[in-house]
Amino acid sequence: MNDVSRSPRRPPVSLPVSTEKPISTPLERLFDAVGGVLFPVGCPVCGRFLSGESAWPLCPECRERLEPISRRFCRRCGAPFPPTDPCPDCLEDRVFGLPERVRSAARYSGPVRDLILAVKMKGREDLADWMARPLEPLVRAEGWTGSDFALVPVPLYPKRLRERGFNLPDRMARALARRTGMRYRPEWLERVVDTPPQKHRNLEERLRNVRDAFRVPKPGKVRAGAVVLVDDVMTSGATLAAAALAFSGIDTTLYGLTLARVA
Repeated sequence: MNDVSRSPRRPPVSLPVSTEKPISTPLERLFDAVGGVLFPVGCPVCGRFLSGESAWPLCPECRERLEPISRRFCRRCGAPFPPTDPCPDCLEDRVFGLPERVRSAARYSGPVRDLILAVKMKGREDLADWMARPLEPLVRAEGWTGSDFALVPVPLYPKRLRERGFNLPDRMARALARRTGMRYRPEWLERVVDTPPQKHRNLEERLRNVRDAFRVPKPGKVRAGAVVLVDDVMTSGATLAAAALAFSGIDTTLYGLTLARVA
């Protein structure tokens, strides 16, 4: 038995259409459409010129090496090419608390790994908003668009946020909200424990490491048919599960969305 216990699943709640104003302005939408053409940047992997036409901020040569997760994948956790559906891990409930359904855009390998590391570790903040583009087809395919769905980025601990200067999942969630009409609600989730890195830990250690790391500061403010948790990379699912469990007792459905997946 793992250390993290799962909250019961609930069907989406039907709520009135939100009357909140969209977070984008006409100027922001114009820049989002043509910014890559007017202000070209280099491919973070090889340095070649980037146009604003691609979903991925990668040159054509690097895009050829992408491994998208778009055909066969686990209906629960999104693992690519599972031997069964749901996959063996989901059938055994190895990661308790995992959101109802998780989708990832591509495998965490090759150019995708280099892209994420460039943004997070080398300060390529200019690419952060662009990285929401590969997520848009996923949310549209799942029917997660519109104001009844709220995007909640997995937060950094405040000290780490100050050190890095920005949180990639937050930037992706904000840009995705502009593109899809979903609500952007970063204030619904806080990271209250400065957890050590998950790297080199097994599943049990990962689950313990992030247990109680998140909290919902104002549960009464959470009103959405579904909350879509946004993160950059999913490895074991422990972080998404811990974030989802913070919403225990709140009448909403939890989904997960990541740019990449270690598979």
